[in-house]
Parts: sequence; structure tokens; C-alpha cells
Amino acid sequence: MREHYVYALYDIAGVAFYIGAGKGERMLSHVRKARSFARQYPASSKYAFIVDCIDRGFAPEGLKIADGLSRSEAMSLERDLISLIGRRDLETGPLLNSCEGGHGIKNFSPETRALIAERTRAAMADPALRQRLSAKAKERMAQPERRQALSENVRAISSDPDYRARLSRSQQARWIDPARREEARIKTMSLPQRARGKDGRFTSEVEAPT
Repeated sequence: MREHYVYALYDIAGVAFYIGAGKGERMLSHVRKARSFARQYPASSKYAFIVDCIDRGFAPEGLKIADGLSRSEAMSLERDLISLIGRRDLETGPLLNSCEGGHGIKNFSPETRALIAERTRAAMADPALRQRLSAKAKERMAQPERRQALSENVRAISSDPDYRARLSRSQQARWIDPARREEARIKTMSLPQRARGKDGRFTSEVEAPT
């Protein structure tokens, strides 16, 4: 169905600070739920900026750039616009988008990665927050339509040759790092050994600890 669109959020000066893609009320949700999203995603500079705007008496405005699109068309246009306009964390433009958009690899800048790690660690240190997130995830996954949507999204992403190529390059780049290879080796060695059957194949049985 061609129900997706690409939109921009503008600050009080009329400058676009975010490019997004979605359907339904996706564009409006950023402002309507800004405070709850800011608490849920403490590393997001976008929601922090929106909340600051609201506190100053101005609610950022959204504008649809293109609509009547398929999901893949919307994702592709979103990615192209972010690349064209530029991201603030990469010092290439004014956008507060923290990744390249679409369903591509999230190429966060080193500064953004550090900020995300720091704020996420601080947030996840709260047991109450961890419990709320866990309960929310279980609630969502208990809904058949959610599971179906997730399955469809995974299939759509996995079938994109461009995404698979970028993912392959990203994995290869990571594997070049000796520290990552050693980390993977240690994790692999820590896994329990699986017993071999008479035919020499691995079984699903796990050896009892000695």
C-alpha cells in the first residue's frame, strides 16, 4: 500500500532540524509525545531539542515533503534527503538525525556513540526503568499484529541488496579490529559444548558441567 510519506520538522526560524518517514500520525507524534519520548530515549538530541522548544513556547511544525509512497520509496527518499541536507553530529548540516535514515546501517558519529553509551548506561541503572521497558516489550510482542509487522519488516530489510552489502562491509570492517576478534573468540569459548551424535553431527544437547 502507498500510505507512507516523508516529512520535515522545522524550528522557530523555519530551518529543518529533522527528516523522517512514516505513515498515519508519525509526523505529529514527535511533538505530542516529546516529553515521554525524551524520558524513554535519553540519548536523543532530537527529543531534547523539541522539549526545549516547547518549554520556550514554540511547538516545532511538521511538513510533508512527499506522500502516497510505498515503504521502500519513503525510506529511500528519507535517506537521500538526510544525506543532501546534512547532519549536525557529523558537522555536515543542521539535522538532528543521528543515523543515515531508511533502514540502512546506523552510522553514528563517534561523539554520538559516546553520548548514547553514557546516557543509556545512566538510564538503565534504574531498576524501575528496566522493569517498565521489559513489561512494555512483552506487552507489544503478545499482540499478533505486532509480531506480524516485525516479521514483515525483517523480511523487507533482509531482502534489500543494498542493505545486505552495507551490512557485509560493516561486519568486515569490525572483524579487522583485533580487539573485536578477541572478544568474539572469548564469547565463543564461553559457550557450552554441544555433544556429537553417532553420525558425527552436533546435537542440541548440552554437556553437563564438570
